[in-house]
Amino acid sequence: GYYRSDESISEYDAGTSFSYTHAAVLGFNEFGDLLWDNSLTFEDVMIPFLDQVVNMSTVMDRTILVYKSQNEIRSKTIKEEKTEGLVTDNILLKSEHDVLKSKNDNFGGMNYWYEDNFYIWGYQRIINDKNPNVSKKRNVFYINKVSIK
Repeated sequence: GYYRSDESISEYDAGTSFSYTHAAVLGFNEFGDLLWDNSLTFEDVMIPFLDQVVNMSTVMDRTILVYKSQNEIRSKTIKEEKTEGLVTDNILLKSEHDVLKSKNDNFGGMNYWYEDNFYIWGYQRIINDKNPNVSKKRNVFYINKVSIK
């Protein structure tokens, strides 16, 4: 579970965290014979509850596996037995000159939304000393749309 402090949402029971390590995609023929298999290895994905970590989208003849890790979106494209390397994109911050100071890795995630779109959410602590139009320090709950192309 979580409790609310004046700074952020904090984990209070680290003993119940789950470590996620792999996701697999398999291809079969019409007789059920295995034709190919591919996997995605996770890096540093540990959350205090059981939940789906990897989401999947099919774009034309490709399967794309995508997941959130810390402040990044990681994806791997699979076309039958062939794979493209792991692609990593940072989660965008809202304002110019925003600097991510901390994030709560135990809260947030990514889910399928519609077509080739997902939504990603989480908590961040942002500092911005250069933009007078935003607060210098702020805690942010974000929800972003992610589109796979």
